[in-house]
Amino acid sequence: MLPLSQEDQELLSRLNSRPDLKNRVKSVLSIACDDGDGIVRADEAESRIIEEIRRMGNDVLTEWAESRVEKSGTDFPTDGDITRSGQKKSIGTAHSER
Repeated sequence: MLPLSQEDQELLSRLNSRPDLKNRVKSVLSIACDDGDGIVRADEAESRIIEEIRRMGNDVLTEWAESRVEKSGTDFPTDGDITRSGQKKSIGTAHSER
């Protein structure tokens, strides 16, 4: 077996830290390599790969959003001095007479 490049090692490390994504990639590769999944027709393979990619996209976006929420929680002060914008106090512009 050939030694892994630094890039390959990094990729494997990143995949191993995200088991759900790793399983999706394995599933996509299984379809691509025709690992005996019982897929006979091209439209069947297309349907399976589209569904796997959708699931992968959903998993990735969910993980990304959770990560952003965690990061944003540390960016804001928590002492209650945050000024939030609220409803405006102006009653608007008076109508002119006709």
